[in-house]
Amino acid sequence: MIEVKIIDERENKLIGRKEIKFQLDYDKPPTRKEIKDKLMEVLGVQNHRLLVVRRMRNVFGLPRSIGLAHLYENEERLRKFEPAHIIKRWIEGYEQAKEAK
Repeated sequence: MIEVKIIDERENKLIGRKEIKFQLDYDKPPTRKEIKDKLMEVLGVQNHRLLVVRRMRNVFGLPRSIGLAHLYENEERLRKFEPAHIIKRWIEGYEQAKEAK
């Protein structure tokens, strides 16, 4: 079971994205696909290609992580501002994980 709590949400109008700090509580460490699915559900995002997770840090001794996600207005802006390895990990990797099921 995965629970997501939004800690902070900021609008960055210059870049065209929302910067979302979240807390993730879990029983067993979740996969990237599970993390992204749960974030999309909580944030009400329909298009997975607009959401990337930039950072995940585990809390020592607890089944909890703190993360930072970026939700873009459009894919063009995402590709302009996000590094290639983040795009590969959170968009292309997500698509491959969906196809594998």
